[in-house]
Amino acid sequence: MVGKELDLPQEVWKRLTWFWGLGFVAIAIVNGYYVRLALAARENLFAATTLDKKIELTELDCVSLATDTAVQFCQNAQQTEASWVNFKLFGTMGLTFVLILLTVVLMSKHLKGKEV
Repeated sequence: MVGKELDLPQEVWKRLTWFWGLGFVAIAIVNGYYVRLALAARENLFAATTLDKKIELTELDCVSLATDTAVQFCQNAQQTEASWVNFKLFGTMGLTFVLILLTVVLMSKHLKGKEV
């Protein structure tokens, strides 16, 4: 698609394709890490309490739970879920911008100055 507009060697396009593919795989791996942490903390909370598993963690008042252990599990579950949400919102966006900047650097090495 862009090949007609940008005159880059085929090898550069292949490298950029792999670069973006691997970049998104790396983002997916980091996302998977945060998901596993959040789900494990959530499961620990529900294993330690009699709470309904359908409850939203953001609606849960941790201090109202009966035991200190349950309060700790609840706070941990809320914090890990918040960390995952923050990564999904800010982390993926930031890493995508890094990929864009690196793409510009990689492409600029191969672009020839054109006068208008």
